[in-house]
Formats: sequence, structure tokens, C-alpha cells
Amino acid sequence: MFFEDGEPMTRLFESSRPSLSRRGTTTAAGLALILVLSAGPGMSPAAAAEKSLSQAHYEKLSAARDLMNGGNYATAVNKLNALLKQVYDDDYSAAVVLQALGYAHLNNDLKPLAIQDFERSLARQALPAAPTRDVQHVLGRLYAEEGRYDKARATLEDWIAARRQDPSAADYISLANVYAQLKDYDKGIAAIKKALAMNAEANESHYRLLVAMQYQSKRYEAATDTLKTMIEHWPGKARYWSQLANIYLQAGDNEKAHSVLKLAYYEDNLDKTSDILSLARLGMTTGVPDQAARVLADALKKNRIDSNEQNWRLLAQAWRQANEMPQAIAALDHVAAFGNEGEVRMRQAELYMNQNSWRQVLAYVNKAIAAGDLGSPGKAYLLKGMAYTRLNDYEQSLAALRQAGQYQDMAGQARQWSQYVEKKKELDS
Repeated sequence: MFFEDGEPMTRLFESSRPSLSRRGTTTAAGLALILVLSAGPGMSPAAAAEKSLSQAHYEKLSAARDLMNGGNYATAVNKLNALLKQVYDDDYSAAVVLQALGYAHLNNDLKPLAIQDFERSLARQALPAAPTRDVQHVLGRLYAEEGRYDKARATLEDWIAARRQDPSAADYISLANVYAQLKDYDKGIAAIKKALAMNAEANESHYRLLVAMQYQSKRYEAATDTLKTMIEHWPGKARYWSQLANIYLQAGDNEKAHSVLKLAYYEDNLDKTSDILSLARLGMTTGVPDQAARVLADALKKNRIDSNEQNWRLLAQAWRQANEMPQAIAALDHVAAFGNEGEVRMRQAELYMNQNSWRQVLAYVNKAIAAGDLGSPGKAYLLKGMAYTRLNDYEQSLAALRQAGQYQDMAGQARQWSQYVEKKKELDS
């Protein structure tokens, strides 16, 4: 039941991951920061750049920024690659240009190239502390998006350790996804909880990530609490009701599982046949078969489950357990429409026998015999003889019992009943 809609854990983790691939949002801020940080305190960027970048190189870098702000990434990359060749032997200048190249490639959705650029920029060990942390931050999240989780973990943890400002909720989400992929659920849960505490509004994908990690690490009680919160926020999401019931089932609390599914059903928050059938079966095993039968009858009437032989049989079984024989017999009428009519009519005859409704027994035994395809025809004739006996029609009874005696599996019982009928006939005469 848990995640049975085909959603794998990896996809669930990824679905809550913030993305860096928003064109134009990173470039302006990133490159503007590069240009500012190439200046010294109290000096204009152009004047300060003479100590790090030549005036000509600074202007080329600024021109590349303008190209990226205009969405001309390919041209900007060409300009930056040409500039990199000119400054390659100067570690600081090369680190700044490589950082700019990384932003250009990132905003053109070329993440593998962006990663290479940022790695090469950091390898120069020439950037000041602040831009170094910024590159680490972006690089760590890129590692996560590209599935390089070990590198993502190391980079993001280093960035958090060296940070001057607190991480954002998005940062904790990135880190939580990384921990989840590495199955470090303790740290993953701690990270996602920090993100949730920072958000003013509930984020569904973040809660889904939390409950997935709690479930995978067998923190069932915590997962139960999280799912209850999710149901409060998103009561119309059937999967959360189903998942909560599943956790109760795993804990062996069938009654709570049944209560959850029943409430979900009557609030129209169960949309899967499997969940509705689970609700019915739980009702039958927790001592409330009448509730199970009413759910099944309602679901069949409203086409919430298929009108097939299996489901009608289950309904008949539920009514029988609830000792509601007329409803059970009526459900079996639907079963008979799918085939094996002889066996179904025999089952109805037996239910009438349990009620001592002998005329109805006769009617349905005759239907069974007429339909044929009986596993034990002798049993049908034996039951027919018994019914006639209860109705004091001894001649008809003996005739039916003689027919039953022709079948090896019923010969012994037919003989015993015949002897009983003969004696009863003598006593009544």
C-alpha cells in the first residue's frame, strides 16, 4: 500500500529538490558579485580591478555579464573562453573568469560544464572567502542535481561549516535530499525538519520527503504523526490516508487501520480499488463484517470498484459473516451471472438450509441441478432429499436419495438418510 502508485523512493526524493536551472536568476546576482568582489573597500570596481584584473580584462568580464543578462549565453561563453586564455597564468584572474563561465553554463542548462568550471575555479585557491563559499554552495547543489551525492554531501557540509549567514530552507532541502539518497536518514530528517520550520506555509513535497525517510528508517510512530499532519493540510490526497493505514497495519493495529480507511472512504478520499477492498477485508477481520458489507455494496453501486465475480463473492461472504442471509443470497445472484451457476445455486441452497427455509432450499437445489456443472451432483440430490424430508414428503425424499446414492461420494450418506426416512414414514403412518 505504501508508495504502491509506482513512485520509487529516488523519484520521491528528487521531487522535493530545489533546482538551480532557472535561466537568468543566477547569472545577474552571481556575476554582479564577481565584479564587486574584484574591487577593494572604498574603491570603485573599475579602479580596484587594476590590482587584480586589468582594466581591459575587467571590461571584458563586464561585457560578458551584459550578454548573459540579455540571454546571449553562447556568445558570452565564447567571450569568457577567450578571456580565460588571456588570464590563464594568473590564478586570481583565472578563478574569477572560471566562476563567470560556471554561471554562464549553469544558466544555459549545461550543468556538467558548470560543475567543471566551478571545480577549476576553486582549484586555483585564489578567490576571497565570500565568493569561495558562494561557489561551494552552488557546486554542492549542482552535485546533488547531477546525482553525485557523496561530493554533494562533502561540499555542502563544508559550505555550512564555513558560512557567515544561515542556510535557507532550500539549502536544507538540498542537503536533506542528499542524505536521503545516501540513506543517512538521521541527518536527512534533521535537515528537512529545519526546512519545514523555516517555511511559513506547508510544502507538500517537503513533507513527503520527511515521511519517506521516516518510513524507510522504520520510524513508524514519527511517520504516523507526519501523515496525520499531511492529512490535515491535504485531506483530499488519498495516498496519505492509505499510507497511514498501512503503517498501522505494520504495527499490528488493524482496528486503527480500519478506522482510517473507513473515514477516508466516507469522505471520498479513497480512490483505489485495492484500498477499498483492504477496508472491506479489515472490517471482516476486525469483527465488523456488516460495515465491510455496506462499504462493498456502496462501492459496487457507485462504481468505485469493478462489478466482477470476485468482488460480488466478497460481498456475499461479508453479508454471510454478518448473518445477513437474504443480502448474502442476493449478492450470490450477481456471482451466478459470471458463470459456475450450478455451484453458486448450491451455495444459495445451503444458506437457505441454515435458515431452515426448506422450500427455498428445494427451489435453489433444482436450479443447481438444472444448471449442471456441479462438482458433486450427488450432494445436490442429497440436499434435495433432506429438504423433502423436512417438508414430510417422504416419497419425493426417497426418490431424491436414490438418485444421490448413485454417486459414490454420497452413497453412504444417502443410505443412512433413506433408512431414517423409512423409519420416519412408518412412525407417521
